[in-house]
Amino acid sequence: MIYKLDKKDYYKIKRLLQTPDQKNDLTLNSIMNGMNRGTIYVDNLQEPNTALIDVTGISSIFIGNATNKQFINSLREFLDNELKIDTYESCGGTWFIAVIKDEIWEQVLENVIAHKEYEPDYELYYQFNPEAFVSLKEQYKSLLDNYLIKKIDTEVIKNDPDGILSEVLEEVWYTIDDFNTHGLGYCIIKDNKIVSACFSCCVHENKHEISVETYDEKQ
Repeated sequence: MIYKLDKKDYYKIKRLLQTPDQKNDLTLNSIMNGMNRGTIYVDNLQEPNTALIDVTGISSIFIGNATNKQFINSLREFLDNELKIDTYESCGGTWFIAVIKDEIWEQVLENVIAHKEYEPDYELYYQFNPEAFVSLKEQYKSLLDNYLIKKIDTEVIKNDPDGILSEVLEEVWYTIDDFNTHGLGYCIIKDNKIVSACFSCCVHENKHEISVETYDEKQ
């Protein structure tokens, strides 16, 4: 069986974070610590050995024992039913995207979803180069006169005519107040409409993961 873990018990999966990548993963830590939205499913409510962390509206992450038959044998039915329903109800999601950083988990998941069509993909990671950033920044052109850049705050969110900012923020934050307290963001506005935005989507201690989004590419 696979069970939905109560938010107050999210700390119980901390011991399943084994690798440096997992221990330092902002998404995992921000959900586990209750800062950002996400749902955790486990094989055992008291002492989890395997867990699926569903990052609301984005992806699912698997950690822990990949050979746990109690979890794996229930996974296909769980994905096809409970997770599908929960994801749709929480954010309208209709796709299952898994982030796999372990060859064993990759093989397990391929077997579980073998009855479906799926497409593997790969993520690329880059290291920030401050010197290159400063050099390139000097070449940037200023915004045109009819564009504004504003810090995302309560007033900007309230005056967004299309409600874009509140929609995207509430996908990853429990409330707008939580974002205003712990997050940070800026947006570009043209004719009172939000064209694009950059904001904290995960926060753990003093580290922020950011999301950069464009809502009107024609602008």
